[in-house]
Amino acid sequence: MTSTTPPVSGNSIAPGYRQADFSSKSRVERWFFTPIEKLKSKDDGFAILILLFPLYEKYLKVSSQTPDEIQFSNGNKVFEIIGKDLGVSKEIAYVVWQHFRNGLLHHAMIKESTEYSFHLCQNGEAIHICDVKKEIGKKEIGVNPFKMREILLKKLKSNMDIWQNDSLYKLAYEYEPDK
Repeated sequence: MTSTTPPVSGNSIAPGYRQADFSSKSRVERWFFTPIEKLKSKDDGFAILILLFPLYEKYLKVSSQTPDEIQFSNGNKVFEIIGKDLGVSKEIAYVVWQHFRNGLLHHAMIKESTEYSFHLCQNGEAIHICDVKKEIGKKEIGVNPFKMREILLKKLKSNMDIWQNDSLYKLAYEYEPDK
């Protein structure tokens, strides 16, 4: 059995252990892509998004060369990229990022909004805007995690170099006992 945390003795790997010979592509596929792709139930939408957003954020930060200390705040050029990738305006991309990504990753729930109500769906585009709901007086934004996964995993798989080009957050290695 391999481990991502080697037994450490001082500044080196403990005697009897070696770095496993797995490519970065293999590690990324096994640790991230395969588990996300296994989520198929209608109830897996939140789990898909919780796993997908950090991977997509890594892609966005590395590919746009955004320094780690720069936040994805309103007006950031990254929302043009997100909008293009997901087929919406940069304004809607910002709203979805703030309420879905930030809400789910910081509080395990979609963040409330005074202007929009939100829902997950299993059909249609990755993000779609519905008419104003008269009973609540808000626009409705639907997010289809399954379609979002299809779009974003394709992008991530075709940009595997992000795992080598991230100088701050390197992909972990696996370690195993010597044979």
